[in-house]
Amino acid sequence: MRDAQPGPMNPSLDDLMASANKAHAEGRLDDSARSCRALLERQPGNIPALILLGVVLAKKGEPAEALPVFRKAIQVEPRCTPAYQWLSMVHRRLGQKSEALSSALDAVRLNPNDALGLHHLGLCYLDLSEFGSAEASFRRALSIAPNVPIVPYSLGLALRGLNRNTEAIAAFRQSARMDPSSIPTLAALREILMEEN
Repeated sequence: MRDAQPGPMNPSLDDLMASANKAHAEGRLDDSARSCRALLERQPGNIPALILLGVVLAKKGEPAEALPVFRKAIQVEPRCTPAYQWLSMVHRRLGQKSEALSSALDAVRLNPNDALGLHHLGLCYLDLSEFGSAEASFRRALSIAPNVPIVPYSLGLALRGLNRNTEAIAAFRQSARMDPSSIPTLAALREILMEEN
């Protein structure tokens, strides 16, 4: 028996994915999740749909429901870097620090030159107060993406944790030059300067 032809009552897989992406971009998270689930009913191992569904669930404040979705993506495609990155972010949101670090390490192992992955790995190390490892991750991320203001800000946090305040001030200033309106950067810079005076 053949599948029904795509049409308004039976959208194609491409149409379902396009609908899910459009709904996500427009902030219609429930509609996006519905389209992803409809696609996954017909093609359970569709990686883009799994990733988007996990992202939508995380954004909806349902991180525990997102975890198995990202795990399924990894089961289907063990080299799916975004699934590891998102899995790590969701673990962090749930306060599962060791699991977050493990997933972040897997993501960086798969893509060692991804600045976003390195930055996230550094954040996982910060959560564990492993400031030296965090510094190394942030410095590597900064070497790859030197114009992203959050990276020197995060580096400043690691340096501060290592009591290297002069270097932390320089990192915060670098971040503030890139994004003069960043409230966290300006607050961190003001706080450390007040302590130094």
